[in-house]
Amino acid sequence: MLDSSKEGKYIYNGYILDYEPFYIGKGCGKRFKDTMYDTTSFKRNKIEKLKNNGIKIITLKLVENLSNDDAINIEMELINLIGRRDLKMGPLINLTDGGEGRTNSTISIETRNKISKTKRDNPNYWNHTEETKTNMSINQVGYKNNFFGKRHTQETKVNHSLKISGSNHPMYGKKNPGGIIKKEISQKMLDVLKQNSLNSRKEVIMFSLSMDKLCEFESVKEASSHTKISESVISKSCRGEIKKPKRYYFKYKNMKDANKQNSYLIKDGDEFIHHNEKYILFKRNVTSAICIQVSDGEHKTIRYIDCKSLEIKDTNDSDFQELRLYLESILDDVEVHQEDMMLLSESNKIKIFYNKLHINSDIFKDKKYIFNRYETRGEYTVINIFEDTWLSKKDIVKSRIRNALNKTEIKIYARKCVVKVIKDASVSKAFLAENHMQSWIRSKLALGLYYNDELVSIMAFGSLRKNLGQSNKDGSWELLRFASKLGVSVIGGASKLFKYFTTHYEYNVLISYADRCWSNGELYQKLGMTISKNKIMPSYFYIIDGVRKNRFAFRKDILVSEGFDSNMTEVSIQHSRGYYRIFDCGCFKYELIK
Repeated sequence: MLDSSKEGKYIYNGYILDYEPFYIGKGCGKRFKDTMYDTTSFKRNKIEKLKNNGIKIITLKLVENLSNDDAINIEMELINLIGRRDLKMGPLINLTDGGEGRTNSTISIETRNKISKTKRDNPNYWNHTEETKTNMSINQVGYKNNFFGKRHTQETKVNHSLKISGSNHPMYGKKNPGGIIKKEISQKMLDVLKQNSLNSRKEVIMFSLSMDKLCEFESVKEASSHTKISESVISKSCRGEIKKPKRYYFKYKNMKDANKQNSYLIKDGDEFIHHNEKYILFKRNVTSAICIQVSDGEHKTIRYIDCKSLEIKDTNDSDFQELRLYLESILDDVEVHQEDMMLLSESNKIKIFYNKLHINSDIFKDKKYIFNRYETRGEYTVINIFEDTWLSKKDIVKSRIRNALNKTEIKIYARKCVVKVIKDASVSKAFLAENHMQSWIRSKLALGLYYNDELVSIMAFGSLRKNLGQSNKDGSWELLRFASKLGVSVIGGASKLFKYFTTHYEYNVLISYADRCWSNGELYQKLGMTISKNKIMPSYFYIIDGVRKNRFAFRKDILVSEGFDSNMTEVSIQHSRGYYRIFDCGCFKYELIK
């Protein structure tokens, strides 16, 4: 296991590592993954410390397909070479010299006896408190569960079935305890079961998608019988697990615990109870709500957990800390402004803002909040990185930051490159998907810059885009994409590709857009393009499932065709669905008129 915050060249008897190792082990199958969750306190503390600081832990297989004896020998050799931290010989948190058993363990007999006595004398050692059980349960629910979003393979299911079938089953050849057989259940027990069923029956209210009350039912079963919707679907809707119903909303009529009501049916302005205090719902999206506490008017951010209970919003900023650590690895004077999530380098005159989607949405911020950072930049270069971009395209973001700081390690001169027309769309598609922040886009022409027969830069051209309010005319072109290979700076590459286009292709007007979140338009000016006089305004996206989605797919005419109220605006419809907007810095429009 390697510590990614300590980059360098670590060489141990032929083994070359890019980061400092802190643990060496051996195992079979998925042991190298499970070791992250070992209960050894010394090891667990180290792992939790790295995670809390947003530092990535790299698990690396050095050697595979060995016999057990060979694996033991290599493990012991590496531990000896690198050195244990408890013996002050190196960085490893291993507490033994490796191999099987606790060879040369630092835990003395006296310490073992103390641990044993502590466990024996504490009657609650193995009996967790209710609070501890609740916390353990919360930490294993939803995305926090290690198996969240995964499924067993068919092979695993078959193997599991074989292990508990026939003679392998623990109850094979045995009878029910006490000889009780289902057929002999007394009438009294059946009456108790029936009464319990009646007591647990919950009345259900059905609503239209516009939140109009339609009717009530005595139970989920009755609602299912009348609506022809399965009981499981209705129950899930009542619990708030179905976020986008296609026909109706359902909720339980009477619930002792108000927190267990379908939270998606609480309307703006409604009062509700949370932790025995009254709140008024101000605004909400799919996962979070802004509420006003009735007692003091204070705004609180509240997050829905499985739509059954509420807790104060998690303020985890580990992704921002990861960005900070990366910037500190290439700059010496990084100032951290935690409140604004801004990183400043005075010597490089650069400000990098990290924009978490929810707290920068129009629930909290004015539409020009991010936009104005560019307007008031002064002598600084301003970069705005959005949360979903960092999480999904980290390598591209890092490469662009290095390029903006003139820290790119590999530099190639365009005069040593050759321009070729890329006729195979799959080549340009793969290159842009790997190297451009906005990925691939359909284009009429893709020009590639090749260095020693290797593609290092691409410039793509096409028709004017309708979603940007443009209409196509004869001789009109748009420069859609320009990208260089990650970690490579092609000096003069853009100019060479652009000149090839203007020399070999007919055009009347050529336009392009510079994203002000990253660019000040300097590249386009070098290409000879002039800035348009059009007014620059911020554009917006809708936040859906933690990702920014282009507003073009949510135009009012499309929403109305899907059954939404034509009297509502696009934004009102989207807000009613729990989708809120986030605004960017806008774009410069550049033109080249022949």
